[in-house]
Amino acid sequence: MKKQWYLYKKGQQHGPYAWEEIWQEAKNGGVGPEDLVWRQGLEDWVRADRIHGLVNIPDFVDKAPPPPRIANVPGTVPKTKGKAAPVAYKRQPGQEDGEKKSSNLPVILVAAAVILIPLIVGSGVFLYLTLRGPAEGEPEVSEEIEEAVDLPGEEGLPVLSGEGSTAGNVVNGGLAAVDGQWIYFRSNEGGTLQREHIFDQEKQLISADSAWFINALDEWVFYINRDDNNRIYRVKGDGRGRIALTADSAWYLTLVDDQIYYINEDDNYRIYLVDAEGEGKVALSDDSAWFLNVVDDWIYYVNRSRDDRIYRVRTDGSGHVQVNEAASCCINVLNDGWIYYINEDDGSRLYRIRTDGSGDTALNDHPSWFVNVSEDGIYYAHENDNFAIHRMDHDGGNPEMISIHPARYIVLADDWIYYLDHAAEDTVYRVLKDGTNRHPAGSAF
Repeated sequence: MKKQWYLYKKGQQHGPYAWEEIWQEAKNGGVGPEDLVWRQGLEDWVRADRIHGLVNIPDFVDKAPPPPRIANVPGTVPKTKGKAAPVAYKRQPGQEDGEKKSSNLPVILVAAAVILIPLIVGSGVFLYLTLRGPAEGEPEVSEEIEEAVDLPGEEGLPVLSGEGSTAGNVVNGGLAAVDGQWIYFRSNEGGTLQREHIFDQEKQLISADSAWFINALDEWVFYINRDDNNRIYRVKGDGRGRIALTADSAWYLTLVDDQIYYINEDDNYRIYLVDAEGEGKVALSDDSAWFLNVVDDWIYYVNRSRDDRIYRVRTDGSGHVQVNEAASCCINVLNDGWIYYINEDDGSRLYRIRTDGSGDTALNDHPSWFVNVSEDGIYYAHENDNFAIHRMDHDGGNPEMISIHPARYIVLADDWIYYLDHAAEDTVYRVLKDGTNRHPAGSAF
């Protein structure tokens, strides 16, 4: 583990720590919100509560995610170059104690990164599965995949048309995506990419990579490969033609027609665009962004450079517009003109606001997470109900509980809900939208 984090508290500097070490220190209560941290790449020392995922860690999280690089924030100490040196935190003129309350965003970001911890090296999983053969209920490994899973394909990419996955699925980690009669999903075999036929439940292994942010369109699958530094990959639906498209560490891969939008971790989490061949890469915004949605020629995102407000920018990079005035997360934008989001300034309640900034309205009275909005309603995890999956109408009416099991990430695919059950070691489960037929994803039932 690379040791690059330093902690400054009670007049003493500590470190260096690996991220996992300082994260565990924080989880044990050894890092407070007002303590200062620094690592190479940050211009200044910053308060610990400004590092997403470092403080306010929920009890059910037991594995540290990789730390995101945050934008410079007001109220930090002077710049430090080279090796970290002790320096006292000084309140800026006009700044009152407690002026910026700790955000609940670390809860969702820690949760959003837990699945990213590689369980098994992808190539080893593929070799293991191939040598021992499939167990009962596991997908077959076709000869085509055995021969071509790691080789570039000779078949050209067709003109793609449509949406690779919904905005709600993308912001929930893209655990599954539907294309035609197939559901492509992240499996419980080291996160390998598999597919299952909607009607006859035939299963196939597509790639041994640890896949997430899955998008599927016109018999092609695009995903982020956790086993290769979160690079964007493309593979044919039957496992042929697997290639890497970018060198960037990417988040929130969103495929619309033949264009890929993503957040580039290697460039301060700016929004980027590249085509489906991996060409024509361009940055679309200077903001540090999170929770990417692309709807009707607009890109919607949480602007981490502007106190986590919702912003939008045109898909050509023009026309930046601020939409709301609240710290927000988990945004879902429908093509009906509404943005559904978690309002962190109001107890993490579910809200909706029109894309022009009007009609901002609370939809429930309890903290909610992992929002996924579809045409048939709003699905989310109810924090006060042990993160059970709930559903309600778009206007907040007819609330109901779908499943009693605690969930993180809620992904909708055909008639199914895919999610991680954090009471079962983050196993990928699925359950029908009526709450029946719950079982691990990819298993026989």
